[in-house]
This record gives sequence, structure tokens and C-alpha cells, in this order.
Amino acid sequence: MTVPCKSEMAQEMWALYQKGEPLFTRKMIENADNQARLTLGKEMLLYGIDGRKYTVTYDEPEYKFKDGSSIYVSGLSFRGIHMMTNTNEYGWKIAPFCSTLILVCKDRTRYKEPSSSELDAVRARFQDQQVTWHNSKTYSRFVTKFEAAIVPDRVEKIVCFGLGRLMSLWDTSHVHGTQNRERAWVQHAMALTMAKCIGLASGRKISLYTQDPDYRSVDKKVLEEVGFTICDGSKGLLMTDERTLVFSVAPLMPLKQIIADIARPEATVWDMPHQQANFASRAVPDWIKENRELFTSYNINEESSRSLAMKENYNMQQIASSRSWFGNLELLVKKQDCR
Repeated sequence: MTVPCKSEMAQEMWALYQKGEPLFTRKMIENADNQARLTLGKEMLLYGIDGRKYTVTYDEPEYKFKDGSSIYVSGLSFRGIHMMTNTNEYGWKIAPFCSTLILVCKDRTRYKEPSSSELDAVRARFQDQQVTWHNSKTYSRFVTKFEAAIVPDRVEKIVCFGLGRLMSLWDTSHVHGTQNRERAWVQHAMALTMAKCIGLASGRKISLYTQDPDYRSVDKKVLEEVGFTICDGSKGLLMTDERTLVFSVAPLMPLKQIIADIARPEATVWDMPHQQANFASRAVPDWIKENRELFTSYNINEESSRSLAMKENYNMQQIASSRSWFGNLELLVKKQDCR
């Protein structure tokens, strides 16, 4: 049997995509999510976009911490159409036809219980940042536009993706550490604002969920105290349905492409697409450059023909803009005749 070369497999994947085969399905995501909980070194079964099943063995990572201790962490990695057809992308070494992969690494901080002083510090800073958000002109403009556009009775829950850790990787004295924390604080505060606006208008309690594999114990505790429910693994994706508002700001995953394949939420608030890229700026095969498929130049949450087609069923407007907090955000609300 002749093994096809990378370019042949890439063309086959592109043909499947053009034919309408989904890159992502709930079955793929749920299966990979369950597989990620298995023992390392064990064979794991993943579903490919070609309808086949692929067996992958994930070995124990080779590196160790200086003191010899380690905690293994596994999670999902998602590949959009651009990464799927890029033969230089890492996923080709694991399972080329699988859009949903499992990543394994060592991380001993993820489950470390926070001290009372750490909790108090994060609580205080998050509360302060909520006040800053509520007192800003950006907040006022956002609430005015949001309340005018959203249909409260159509939303039962808000599901957030990749809003970031409240306790940053960097020390507060580092400028980038402070900026990253401020973004995470404000984005979580924004989610609380949306839940409150919809709840007041509908007279119902709006469930608020958040999914981010990078959350630490301190983040989870503080967020649960203010009303968030933390979604383990990829449960946030699996619970997204037509009564959901999806909220995300430049997540490290092709969220728009995933949502376009698995759900039609009532509304979304997420990052606006960057100016579309020249294909020469990305390492893609020449035969793809000739197509009119649109991809963004550097944003991982890339658009695709499917995500753009999905938008045709929604009324769209720029809802907020802040260079330091979240860039430019767009609000999509499903059109009446598309419900």
C-alpha cells in the first residue's frame, strides 16, 4: 500500500471541507474530552474529519521539574481549516486528519491550593477592577448598545471561553503581567455585566459559565464566588446551544469555526476579524493560495467561509472598543427569520 504524501492528504482534507464535511462535531469533542482523562501512555481513540477512527499513544513527557516532582495535565487542542491544511503544523506529527487533539504537559501549579492571602489579594484587585470598568465610558457605551440589540427572552445562559487567568503568570511589577491581568479582570467583569443586563430585562436568572484550561485554583474560587460556574475540559462547547450567548476575546482556539460547525447560538460577543491576510504571509500550500477562502493574518480565532456564512444569519454591529482591555468586539444577534 502506498502511503500518501502530506500534500495529497492536505488536498484530501481541503476537498472534504469544500464538500461540507464538518471539521468539528460534538461527538469528536466529547470523545476527545473523555479520552484526555485516561492514563498517559495508553492508546487513545480520536475521530477524524474523514469519518475514520485514529489510535494515538500519548507518552509521558520527558522533562521533569528540578525537584523531580510533576503533575500531568492534559487538555484539548483544536485545529481550524488553515492549520489542518498546513503541512508544517505540529498536528501532522500526531494525527493529520483530526481537528481535535489531546495535549499533555507537566504543570504543578494548576491544582495548587491558594493561600488565604492570595485569595484576598485577587478578590480585592478584581473588585477594584470591576469598579474601574463600571465607571468607564466604555462600560456606558457598551451597556447602551447591548441592551438595545439583545433579545433577553431568547438567552438562558452565557458561556465564556478563554477570558484568561485572574492571577497572571507574571509578577505585578512587570508591565505585561499587569496588562494581562487587567484584560482578564475586565473581560470577566464584562460577562457579569451582560448576565445582569439580560437578567433584569427578562426577569430570570441567567446562568454564567466559563471555560479556560489555564485557570488555577485561585481563579476558580474567586470566579465561583461572584457567580461563574467553571466548565471542566471542553464542557462549555458541549453546552452551547440556540439559547446561549457566547462570549470570548481572541481565544487560543478557532472558536468561530467550532461554533459554526456545532451550534447556532442566539448571540455572540467576540473579537472582530483582523484585516484578511495575504496568503503568502502564512506557510500554506500554493494550491490553497489560489482559493478564495479567507483567513486572518495572525489571530488564532480565525474566520473561515463557514463562520462568515453563519454571520449572514445574524445582525452584526461593533459593540465595544478598547485597545488595552479587549480590542474591537462585535455583537451578533440572530435574525428573527433565522430562529
